[in-house]
Amino acid sequence: MHQYAAAYQVADRQLTLIDRMGVDAFIEQEIDEGEDEQEGVKYYWSVASELEGIDALYTLEVTVRWQSMGRAHAVRLDTRLNGKTTTVVLDAGQEV
Repeated sequence: MHQYAAAYQVADRQLTLIDRMGVDAFIEQEIDEGEDEQEGVKYYWSVASELEGIDALYTLEVTVRWQSMGRAHAVRLDTRLNGKTTTVVLDAGQEV
């Protein structure tokens, strides 16, 4: 498999995991980096998150780095995911 394709798979796997568990739960775990080995190549991933200030919307940046033939390589994926809403229902349909 081409190393760039493998790196994108590592990033996609992390985004899928975050989406399944929920971005809020992921952030609470405070695990924002790790490594994955495929076909003898170590891929190091990291996730940066930023709350956008629009309800519970987060911007996520997943970066995957690796070394090959003495050179550094990297790919980055950016996306936005919704966390738990911060809307509070007071009574009879009023929202804050």
